[in-house]
Amino acid sequence: MSPFFRALNDTYHEVLGRITAGRYCCACRAGERIVTLDEAGRVRLCELRSEVLGDLRAWGLDLTELLHGREARRIVRAMQASRCMCTWECAVSTSIVFSPCMYPRLAARSLRHALSRPGDGA
Repeated sequence: MSPFFRALNDTYHEVLGRITAGRYCCACRAGERIVTLDEAGRVRLCELRSEVLGDLRAWGLDLTELLHGREARRIVRAMQASRCMCTWECAVSTSIVFSPCMYPRLAARSLRHALSRPGDGA
């Protein structure tokens, strides 16, 4: 794996530990940077929430239009207000990558992995 992805994996495990200990880490980016699309064409902003944003076919396959609608903005606001601390791995990893507060940690770990020798456990 590249140094960045090794750093992301390390950070993911750290964040997961914080979440399972009941400590908030960073804003969830589900619905902003990641969505789910099921086999029937239904779009959800988060895999763990029950709200279906809409059927992609009913929107003429225009995901951008669907994601910029009033209902999408309402759901994203509700998700942010809840200070979600779920452990959905895709959302957690996305939140790490798109949260500026995590950049120093990712940069330091990426550098450490880039400078480490194979097999030294870093």
